[in-house]
Amino acid sequence: MLWRPIAILPNIVVTDSIENDQIVITVAGDPRVQALAEQKPILAKFLRKFSDTHGNDIVPSVILWAYDQTITSKPELEAIRNFRDAVAISHIAFSHSRILSGAKVVPGVLWANYFSLYPWMLALDETTIVCDTPAMLGIHGLSSFKGQSSPELSQQSLTRHECDRPLLDALQRRWVAAWSGGEKAWSDIALFRSLNMAYWASAMPAGSEAATFYDVGRSIALWVSAFEILSHPGHNDTTSLKKNV
Repeated sequence: MLWRPIAILPNIVVTDSIENDQIVITVAGDPRVQALAEQKPILAKFLRKFSDTHGNDIVPSVILWAYDQTITSKPELEAIRNFRDAVAISHIAFSHSRILSGAKVVPGVLWANYFSLYPWMLALDETTIVCDTPAMLGIHGLSSFKGQSSPELSQQSLTRHECDRPLLDALQRRWVAAWSGGEKAWSDIALFRSLNMAYWASAMPAGSEAATFYDVGRSIALWVSAFEILSHPGHNDTTSLKKNV
Protein backbone atom coordinates (compact mmCIF):
# COMPACT_ATOMS: atom_id res chain seq x y z
CA MET A 1 0.00 0.00 0.00
CA LEU A 2 1.43 3.38 -1.04
CA TRP A 3 0.37 6.47 0.88
CA ARG A 4 0.73 10.17 0.24
CA PRO A 5 0.47 12.87 2.96
CA ILE A 6 -2.06 15.41 1.74
CA ALA A 7 -3.14 17.56 4.71
CA ILE A 8 -2.31 18.45 8.30
CA LEU A 9 -4.65 18.73 11.31
CA PRO A 10 -2.65 20.60 13.98
CA ASN A 11 -5.45 20.95 16.55
CA ILE A 12 -6.01 17.25 17.28
CA VAL A 13 -3.91 14.21 18.18
CA VAL A 14 -5.45 11.00 16.82
CA THR A 15 -4.76 8.19 19.29
CA ASP A 16 -6.48 5.58 17.09
CA SER A 17 -6.24 6.04 13.32
CA ILE A 18 -9.50 6.59 11.45
CA GLU A 19 -9.35 5.03 8.02
CA ASN A 20 -10.60 3.03 5.09
CA ASP A 21 -8.74 1.62 2.08
CA GLN A 22 -8.41 5.07 0.49
CA ILE A 23 -7.90 7.67 3.20
CA VAL A 24 -6.48 7.80 6.74
CA ILE A 25 -6.44 10.35 9.55
CA THR A 26 -3.63 9.43 11.91
CA VAL A 27 -0.91 10.88 14.12
CA ALA A 28 2.56 11.80 12.90
CA GLY A 29 3.98 8.86 14.87
CA ASP A 30 2.02 6.32 12.81
CA PRO A 31 4.42 3.76 11.21
CA ARG A 32 3.14 4.73 7.75
CA VAL A 33 3.95 8.39 8.36
CA GLN A 34 7.30 7.49 9.89
CA ALA A 35 8.18 5.38 6.84
CA LEU A 36 7.33 8.30 4.55
CA ALA A 37 9.37 10.66 6.72
CA GLU A 38 12.40 8.36 6.41
CA GLN A 39 12.03 8.37 2.63
CA LYS A 40 11.39 12.12 2.49
CA PRO A 41 13.39 14.07 5.11
CA ILE A 42 11.55 17.27 4.18
CA LEU A 43 8.31 15.71 5.48
CA ALA A 44 9.97 14.86 8.80
CA LYS A 45 11.28 18.42 9.06
CA PHE A 46 7.88 19.86 8.18
CA LEU A 47 6.10 17.83 10.89
CA ARG A 48 8.66 18.90 13.51
CA LYS A 49 7.99 22.59 12.89
CA PHE A 50 4.62 22.80 14.65
CA SER A 51 4.00 24.42 18.03
CA ASP A 52 1.21 26.08 19.95
CA THR A 53 0.86 29.84 20.41
CA HIS A 54 3.30 29.79 23.33
CA GLY A 55 6.03 27.94 21.48
CA ASN A 56 5.43 24.51 22.99
CA ASP A 57 6.12 21.75 20.46
CA ILE A 58 3.06 19.85 19.25
CA VAL A 59 2.66 16.74 17.09
CA PRO A 60 0.05 17.32 14.37
CA SER A 61 -2.22 14.70 12.88
CA VAL A 62 -1.85 13.79 9.22
CA ILE A 63 -4.27 12.84 6.44
CA LEU A 64 -2.89 10.17 4.10
CA TRP A 65 -4.27 9.22 0.70
CA ALA A 66 -3.73 5.85 -1.03
CA TYR A 67 -2.68 6.24 -4.64
CA ASP A 68 -2.50 2.65 -5.89
CA GLN A 69 -6.21 1.84 -5.59
CA THR A 70 -8.90 1.53 -8.24
CA ILE A 71 -10.37 4.78 -6.91
CA THR A 72 -8.80 7.85 -8.51
CA SER A 73 -5.21 8.22 -7.34
CA LYS A 74 -5.40 12.01 -7.38
CA PRO A 75 -6.84 13.31 -4.09
CA GLU A 76 -9.91 15.45 -4.62
CA LEU A 77 -10.51 18.22 -2.11
CA GLU A 78 -14.21 17.36 -1.94
CA ALA A 79 -13.44 13.73 -1.06
CA ILE A 80 -11.02 14.83 1.67
CA ARG A 81 -13.53 17.33 3.00
CA ASN A 82 -16.36 14.76 2.96
CA PHE A 83 -14.28 12.34 5.01
CA ARG A 84 -13.17 15.06 7.43
CA ASP A 85 -16.78 16.18 7.88
CA ALA A 86 -17.91 12.62 8.67
CA VAL A 87 -15.20 12.19 11.29
CA ALA A 88 -15.82 15.62 12.81
CA ILE A 89 -19.60 15.31 13.12
CA SER A 90 -19.31 11.79 14.59
CA HIS A 91 -17.07 13.10 17.37
CA ILE A 92 -18.82 16.44 17.93
CA ALA A 93 -22.30 14.88 18.12
CA PHE A 94 -21.05 12.32 20.65
CA SER A 95 -19.42 15.01 22.80
CA HIS A 96 -22.52 17.21 22.90
CA SER A 97 -24.74 14.19 23.64
CA ARG A 98 -22.58 13.44 26.68
CA ILE A 99 -23.09 16.97 27.96
CA LEU A 100 -26.84 16.78 27.42
CA SER A 101 -26.96 13.43 29.24
CA GLY A 102 -25.20 14.92 32.26
CA ALA A 103 -21.74 13.39 31.91
CA LYS A 104 -19.46 14.49 34.74
CA VAL A 105 -16.37 14.90 32.55
CA VAL A 106 -16.91 17.37 29.71
CA PRO A 107 -15.22 16.06 26.54
CA GLY A 108 -12.80 18.32 24.74
CA VAL A 109 -13.79 18.01 21.07
CA LEU A 110 -16.94 20.09 20.91
CA TRP A 111 -16.35 22.31 17.89
CA ALA A 112 -15.60 21.84 14.21
CA ASN A 113 -12.63 24.22 14.48
CA TYR A 114 -10.55 21.35 15.86
CA PHE A 115 -10.75 19.66 12.45
CA SER A 116 -9.60 22.62 10.33
CA LEU A 117 -7.17 21.65 7.57
CA TYR A 118 -3.91 23.56 7.90
CA PRO A 119 -3.51 25.93 4.90
CA TRP A 120 0.19 25.15 4.27
CA MET A 121 1.33 21.76 2.96
CA LEU A 122 4.28 20.27 1.12
CA ALA A 123 4.22 20.96 -2.61
CA LEU A 124 4.15 18.10 -5.11
CA ASP A 125 7.83 18.71 -5.90
CA GLU A 126 8.55 18.06 -2.19
CA THR A 127 11.05 20.92 -2.05
CA THR A 128 8.75 23.77 -1.02
CA ILE A 129 5.50 24.39 0.86
CA VAL A 130 2.38 25.90 -0.68
CA CYS A 131 -0.77 27.64 0.54
CA ASP A 132 -3.93 27.95 -1.55
CA THR A 133 -6.89 29.75 0.02
CA PRO A 134 -9.49 32.26 -1.26
CA ALA A 135 -7.31 34.98 0.29
CA MET A 136 -3.87 33.98 -1.01
CA LEU A 137 -1.81 31.66 -3.18
CA GLY A 138 1.66 31.28 -1.76
CA ILE A 139 4.83 29.25 -2.12
CA HIS A 140 7.75 29.34 0.31
CA GLY A 141 10.82 27.52 1.52
CA LEU A 142 10.57 25.43 4.65
CA SER A 143 13.49 26.95 6.58
CA SER A 144 11.53 29.89 8.02
CA PHE A 145 8.22 28.04 8.44
CA LYS A 146 6.64 27.96 11.91
CA GLY A 147 3.41 25.97 11.95
CA GLN A 148 0.90 26.63 14.73
CA SER A 149 -2.26 25.18 16.12
CA SER A 150 -5.26 27.54 16.16
CA PRO A 151 -4.75 30.15 18.91
CA GLU A 152 -8.36 29.92 20.12
CA LEU A 153 -8.02 26.18 20.83
CA SER A 154 -5.91 23.88 22.95
CA GLN A 155 -4.79 20.72 21.16
CA GLN A 156 -7.04 17.78 22.05
CA SER A 157 -6.75 14.01 21.78
CA LEU A 158 -9.20 12.17 19.55
CA THR A 159 -9.98 8.66 20.83
CA ARG A 160 -12.27 5.95 19.48
CA HIS A 161 -14.16 6.05 22.80
CA GLU A 162 -15.26 9.67 22.20
CA CYS A 163 -17.07 9.01 18.95
CA ASP A 164 -20.50 7.91 17.76
CA ARG A 165 -19.09 4.78 16.18
CA PRO A 166 -22.29 3.51 14.49
CA LEU A 167 -22.71 6.94 12.89
CA LEU A 168 -19.10 7.07 11.71
CA ASP A 169 -19.24 3.52 10.34
CA ALA A 170 -22.42 4.33 8.40
CA LEU A 171 -20.92 7.54 7.00
CA GLN A 172 -17.75 5.65 6.07
CA ARG A 173 -19.79 3.19 4.02
CA ARG A 174 -21.56 6.05 2.25
CA TRP A 175 -18.20 7.77 1.62
CA VAL A 176 -16.79 4.63 -0.02
CA ALA A 177 -19.93 4.28 -2.15
CA ALA A 178 -19.80 7.93 -3.20
CA TRP A 179 -16.09 7.88 -4.12
CA SER A 180 -15.76 4.40 -5.61
CA GLY A 181 -16.03 5.74 -9.15
CA GLY A 182 -18.94 6.31 -11.48
CA GLU A 183 -21.83 8.70 -11.12
CA LYS A 184 -22.78 9.61 -7.56
CA ALA A 185 -26.31 8.98 -6.38
CA TRP A 186 -28.27 12.09 -5.46
CA SER A 187 -28.73 10.73 -1.94
CA ASP A 188 -24.94 10.67 -1.46
CA ILE A 189 -24.51 14.15 -2.93
CA ALA A 190 -27.21 15.52 -0.63
CA LEU A 191 -25.81 13.68 2.40
CA PHE A 192 -22.30 15.09 2.10
CA ARG A 193 -23.44 18.58 1.15
CA SER A 194 -25.64 18.52 4.23
CA LEU A 195 -22.80 17.13 6.33
CA ASN A 196 -20.51 19.96 5.25
CA MET A 197 -23.15 22.53 6.23
CA ALA A 198 -23.50 20.74 9.58
CA TYR A 199 -19.71 20.93 9.97
CA TRP A 200 -19.75 24.71 9.67
CA ALA A 201 -22.84 24.90 11.89
CA SER A 202 -20.77 23.08 14.52
CA ALA A 203 -17.98 25.67 14.54
CA MET A 204 -17.61 27.96 17.53
CA PRO A 205 -20.27 30.69 17.18
CA ALA A 206 -17.78 33.36 18.26
CA GLY A 207 -14.12 33.81 19.07
CA SER A 208 -12.62 35.82 21.89
CA GLU A 209 -15.52 38.26 21.78
CA ALA A 210 -18.47 37.27 23.94
CA ALA A 211 -21.02 35.15 22.07
CA THR A 212 -24.36 36.89 21.64
CA PHE A 213 -27.81 35.68 20.73
CA TYR A 214 -27.07 36.67 17.12
CA ASP A 215 -23.90 34.54 17.01
CA VAL A 216 -25.84 31.50 18.12
CA GLY A 217 -28.64 32.37 15.69
CA ARG A 218 -26.17 32.29 12.80
CA SER A 219 -25.21 28.73 13.74
CA ILE A 220 -28.88 27.74 13.98
CA ALA A 221 -29.47 29.11 10.48
CA LEU A 222 -26.70 26.87 9.16
CA TRP A 223 -28.31 23.85 10.86
CA VAL A 224 -31.61 24.72 9.16
CA SER A 225 -29.79 24.80 5.83
CA ALA A 226 -28.16 21.41 6.57
CA PHE A 227 -31.56 19.78 7.06
CA GLU A 228 -33.00 21.50 3.98
CA ILE A 229 -30.16 20.11 1.85
CA LEU A 230 -30.61 16.62 3.28
CA SER A 231 -34.34 16.59 2.55
CA HIS A 232 -34.13 18.03 -0.98
CA PRO A 233 -35.42 15.50 -3.56
CA GLY A 234 -32.98 16.66 -6.22
CA HIS A 235 -33.28 17.59 -9.87
CA ASN A 236 -35.85 20.36 -10.48
CA ASP A 237 -38.05 19.42 -7.55
CA THR A 238 -38.39 21.61 -4.48
CA THR A 239 -38.52 21.15 -0.73
CA SER A 240 -40.70 22.81 1.88
CA LEU A 241 -41.86 22.29 5.44
CA LYS A 242 -45.27 20.94 4.41
CA LYS A 243 -43.84 18.72 1.71
CA ASN A 244 -41.07 17.06 3.70
CA VAL A 245 -42.53 16.69 7.18
